Amino acid sequence: MEKSWEISGAAANWTMTVSILELGDADLPQPDFEGLVEHFRTVIDLAETLWQLRQVG
Repeated sequence: MEKSWEISGAAANWTMTVSILELGDADLPQPDFEGLVEHFRTVIDLAETLWQLRQVG
C-alpha cells in the first residue's frame, strides 16, 4: 500500500509518500493516516512561515 499527499507552497511543492509493505500472510488493519497528514501539514506550515520570514529579512 502506498499513499501520497502534496501541498503547494510559496517556498516549494511538498510531497510525502508513505509505503507499507505487507509481511507474509499477515492480516494488517487499515492504517489511519489522518493524524500523520495533520503533522505533515503543520511541519509544512512552519517551514513555509520560516521561509517567508527570511524573505523580509
